[in-house]
Amino acid sequence: MVISMSTIYVLGSGFSSAAGAPLSRQVLSRIFCQDNLTPQLTELQQWLSCHLFSRRPRWQEEVNIEEVLTRLDLYRHYQALNAEEIKDLNNREELLLTVFTQLLQPERVNLNPNLYRRFANGLKPGMTIITYNYDLLLEKSFTQLGIPYYYPQLGDPNDGIRLLKLHGSLNLYFCPKCGYVHYFGQEYTHRPKVLVQKEILLNCIKCSENGLEHLTIAPTLFKSYEIPTLRNWWFIALQALSGATEVFFIGYSVPRSDLLAAQLFDFAARLASKPPKVWLINGPRNDGDHHVQIFEDSKVVNTRLTFEQWMERKTDTSTIPR
Repeated sequence: MVISMSTIYVLGSGFSSAAGAPLSRQVLSRIFCQDNLTPQLTELQQWLSCHLFSRRPRWQEEVNIEEVLTRLDLYRHYQALNAEEIKDLNNREELLLTVFTQLLQPERVNLNPNLYRRFANGLKPGMTIITYNYDLLLEKSFTQLGIPYYYPQLGDPNDGIRLLKLHGSLNLYFCPKCGYVHYFGQEYTHRPKVLVQKEILLNCIKCSENGLEHLTIAPTLFKSYEIPTLRNWWFIALQALSGATEVFFIGYSVPRSDLLAAQLFDFAARLASKPPKVWLINGPRNDGDHHVQIFEDSKVVNTRLTFEQWMERKTDTSTIPR
């Protein structure tokens, strides 16, 4: 296997926060800590408080979205639920994911566009971006600047910036029957139930199955990667990381709930012929211990800067890629 040496960017919610997207620890407060909650959300909040967080009265302010989704998975797997109860639980999870993805819609995540255009302009053709974000900030910036990019194996030409969205994306849907992934640009970005309410039904162009599903994989301990395209993206990410000379983590702390991501970085570091230099642009809250543990012999530099601060110091060659 021939691996090219390169610079890799790994993006998390801290990358998108400057545009108005919530950090993972802010999602629940954005959803529940507001006036005039809908009856559905009020009922969901009460159910979560009763069944998952009975000992944490302030869970909406203290817990991140991954923990809620993981606990829902645990509840589904270890409780003796009948078919009706499972359906009810799935509906609650779908409501939570629907509201969550609504927070990331292009019309709501649009602050500070110059910041993202500056970042996009600093990239070089052939670079790889690994992102765990669902939003379309990078795609929008690339389009505005005329910078070519592509998702591997979705019919786009293999030139420009390679974008690996390992948890999926707002603009991607898959067929539950054949697994074929559909790319819609920014034309469709909502959950399928929301689209159906607008009398939009997306069908598979490969097998004609009625009703595509959103390719947004919940970041939990029980994630399923049965979709061939998504599995291939993870393998491509492993190849890219294995040959990286530098890895820049921007706003991504490798959360404990994301075991597959931690394993990806750990395995890539073990495959590498030479340890990469690792830069952390994750803000002052992240101590970087998890990154040091994963990359071991690599030199891990924790800038303790947010993405915005890091971009402002662009002239400082000690924290900017060469």
